[in-house]
Amino acid sequence: MQYGCSDLVVIGRVETLASSFVDNPTDLIGHSVWDLKVRIRQVIRGAERRAVVPAVGVSHAQIREDVDLLIVLSRSEDSGGYRIRTLNVWERGYPLADKCSDMSASHDLQLSAIRDPAEAIP
Repeated sequence: MQYGCSDLVVIGRVETLASSFVDNPTDLIGHSVWDLKVRIRQVIRGAERRAVVPAVGVSHAQIREDVDLLIVLSRSEDSGGYRIRTLNVWERGYPLADKCSDMSASHDLQLSAIRDPAEAIP
């Protein structure tokens, strides 16, 4: 799994606080913007003192709350929280890239902090 040099990589669980559907006629699958709470069990890369952090994500479906996840988070400049770049069910030995990469916002895999949900899908 790739991560940016300024990203936070954690093992944790998410809790959904709220969601809003993105109504875009060109999006055949459908997406929602999710307001989330990430409960950090372990920091793998980066630094974060809080055990619980706010985050925003965009996905096709709600993220499971009952499993540990390997989560790549990017700091959201305006909220003090994060946006989820990518995540996967945590399994020991899951391949995390050895080195960070200079990832730009274009690598966010449809996951970003969005003020207007209509902007979520181009």
